[in-house]
Parts: sequence; structure tokens; C-alpha cells
Amino acid sequence: MQISTDQTKPKFSLIELQKNAERQNALAIAKREDVAQSRISFGTSSALALQNALKKRSKKNEVLEGYCYKLLQCAERSNHWIGEDLFNSETGELYPANGVVKACGLKLCPSCVAMASKRSRKELTLSLKNLKLLSNESYISITKTMPNPNLSVLKSRKIIYRAETLMRKRDYVINHIRGGAKSEEFTVTKIGYHYHIHSLCVASFLSYERFRKEWTDCVRIAFEEENIPFEVNTKDGLLMVRIDKVNSSKNGLKGAVQEVCKYITKSDSWEKIPEKDLMEIASIERFPRMFELFGCFRLNRTENEILNFQQSYLTYLIKFLLINNVLQVLEYLIEEIEKLGQNTILDTKQISDGKIFDFAKFSGNSPPDEKEKRQRQLNWRRHIENFGLESYKVRHLNETELMSEYRRFVLKAKHPYATFWTLDGVAY
Repeated sequence: MQISTDQTKPKFSLIELQKNAERQNALAIAKREDVAQSRISFGTSSALALQNALKKRSKKNEVLEGYCYKLLQCAERSNHWIGEDLFNSETGELYPANGVVKACGLKLCPSCVAMASKRSRKELTLSLKNLKLLSNESYISITKTMPNPNLSVLKSRKIIYRAETLMRKRDYVINHIRGGAKSEEFTVTKIGYHYHIHSLCVASFLSYERFRKEWTDCVRIAFEEENIPFEVNTKDGLLMVRIDKVNSSKNGLKGAVQEVCKYITKSDSWEKIPEKDLMEIASIERFPRMFELFGCFRLNRTENEILNFQQSYLTYLIKFLLINNVLQVLEYLIEEIEKLGQNTILDTKQISDGKIFDFAKFSGNSPPDEKEKRQRQLNWRRHIENFGLESYKVRHLNETELMSEYRRFVLKAKHPYATFWTLDGVAY
């Protein structure tokens, strides 16, 4: 039997396959650049909207001006990097990526909110890794809503958070839901904020009607505690809730993880928020936690997994510090290693108002004077209050330069064969 010539020929030549791969890679890189451009645009818009609100105030507020400054610096093209041929150790694939050199960590910054979402996905994925379902349990996706009151975003958030706290204490929930992950999300409407909660849970059978009744009662109590009228515009007087069973396969869970860990809101929503709400959000020193694990999801984080994650970070840090002729590295590492045994869960809270990593103490230069020490020990808000905005700008530029060196080293150490450049075209 003879094999036809057509059957022996490959459909595509190696050159064609290579060209196709290059086209796909170019498209993937272009997509990363578009994502970075979009975040820059929305970040700049948020800063300008806040600046306009500040101009209408008679009293100057340097702290909020500093907030705008940090937003604009994070949105600089030179602060956004693009990477090609990063290596995924789990799949063996090469991929493009984008990120920021120095993150501002502010809630109005789309780039930093995206990074927070990424950390949440990693945390939830790690929690699911070793979780075992009982015989009567399934993965359940739940979306809980509340009426749309004409309140500020923080007031709306306070009500739904209180309702969620009450719901977790209900006997029905305790007896049927063993644990889960929850996140908060809102969209801007003409009459206020449509706030809702997404959850991925491990649960036994949930009655749709019973769950709606329990949730409606919790939201009603939360409204009454704030002395706000509670009305539900449905035929049965119960709030809308969505309950879906999630396929326990890896692909099924992946979509549920993406849904729970997406951003608090779409980037363009910040542009629609009234100026008074923007001012209120920017004034908060510690923004409420928008993602959390509870029950068995929180307890499932094993100590070894946490130590491995943190020790990998310390490995990069050690290399960076040693290459820069650090004299005080031993003292700092001892402090960090001692902290490993104290942590029980990775914290995904925003760090925008916490202490900024003090690179200067590893510089090996002559000891700074007492004023410089005090400045570096303050978070950015306290620094501006004590030393003024112009002083903080100098500090910020110095820290950005040091962070750029550190970020470059970490990326190269983790992805030695990748190529990096900033969005303004400079090799990184």
C-alpha cells in the first residue's frame, strides 16, 4: 500500500510556524502595552479629577496634593515596564508581562489595584491547592446584592460589610458553609453605588430561598443600624442573590478565582465618582480590606507554603543587598527571618500608608543625621505633615531610583533570559 505524497507533507513549514509564533508574540506584547497605556490613562484621570476637586477648596491640603503627586508619578511612562520571554516554571511556557517599577499602592491607582488583585488570586489559588472536599460538599459561587442607596461609596461599603458580618454568624451559614473567599465590588449608577459581594465557598446544599431570606434580613438590620430606610423592589420582597455550583476541575475553579479576585471596580468608574467621594477616599489612611479568606480557606495555608514563599523573597533580597556591598545585611536578615515564624497568613492589605522600605540604611554611606532618620521612619502622609510636600518629593525621587535598581535586579534574577523595557522605550 502506498502512502500518498500529500499525507507525508506537513501542513506548515518550520518557517511558517516560526513566523506565526512571532506574530502571536508580537500581538501578546502589544496587548500588554495597551493594558499599561490604559492604566496610565485612568491613573492620570483620577489624579486630575482629584486635583480639580482640591482647587475648589479654599484651604490648601498638602497631603492630598501629595496623593495626586504619587498617582501621577505611578502613571509615568518611565515607571511602567514591559517584559518579553518571561518563563513560567509550572507550565514551561514563555510569556510577556507588564508592571510598574515603583508602586504607589493607592486605591485610586488602577495599576496598583491590579497588582492587589493579582496577589489575591495567588493567595486564593494557594489556599485551594490542598483543600479537600467532603462527600456532601461542592464549590459554590455566590453573589450577594443590596439596595442601591444614594450614599457615598464608603457609606455603602460600611452597610454591606456589616450585613456580611451578620450573615457569617447565622446558624444556617455556619452549618452549611465551611469556608471561602469573598471580595467586594461596586459599579457607579445614577442613584449611587451598586455594591455587591462575590464569594467562592465550600458548602453543602444551599437552599436558594432560605439563603435569600437570611441575606435580606442581615441587610435590613444593617440599614436599620444606620437609620436608613430599607426597601426591596422585588415581588417577594427578598434581595437578589445568585448561587452557582462550580466545576471542581482546575479550569472550572480558575474562572471562579478570576471572578472573586477581580478589581474592586472598573478603572473608568473612578472618573464617574463625585468629587466629594474622591476626596473622602483619598483621605483614608488605611483603606478597608476588600478581599479576605475565611473558615477553612484561611486555615488551609500551611506553614511550609508560607515559609517557602517568603524565603524565595529573602533569596532575591540577599542577592540584591550583597551585590550592593551591604554592610548591615546580617542585622536586617535576622529581623526578617524572625518574622517568618510569626506570620500565619500573607497580608493583602494595601501598603500605601505604611512605612516605605528603607533602602537608604543599606547604602553603606556615612550615617544620616537625626532629621533624615526621622523623615525615613515616617509614612508619606506624616512626612508631608511634618516636613512639607517639597521635602517628600525629594525623598520620593530618591526612593524611586533605589527601587528601580532593586526591581531590575529581581526581574533579571527571576527571568534571566527575558528582555525588559519601560513604556518610554528605554531598556530596563
